[in-house]
Amino acid sequence: MPTPPELLELREYKKGQTALHKAAASGRQKICQLLVQAGACPAVRDANGKRPKRLACDVNDRQLAHYLQREELLFLVSHGSDRVTV
Repeated sequence: MPTPPELLELREYKKGQTALHKAAASGRQKICQLLVQAGACPAVRDANGKRPKRLACDVNDRQLAHYLQREELLFLVSHGSDRVTV
C-alpha cells in the first residue's frame, strides 16, 4: 500500500523538519532511501532553510549527502521546483 504524500510531508513544529530531514540528520541512509522511494521530497527545506543533504553534511556523512544530492537533482528535473515547499 502506497504511503500517503501528506504523511511524507508532515513537519515537526519547531524546526519544520520532515521525516527525511530527521533521518538525514541522524545519518540513517537506509531510512532516507526508503522515504525517497516512497515519495518524500529530497529538495524540501526546513525552518532554517536546510535541505536533507545539508543535514547529512552536518553529520559528516558524505555518502548519504551524495545520495541525497543526486535524488534532489533527479526530483527537480522530473517534478520542477513547483512541488518544493518551503
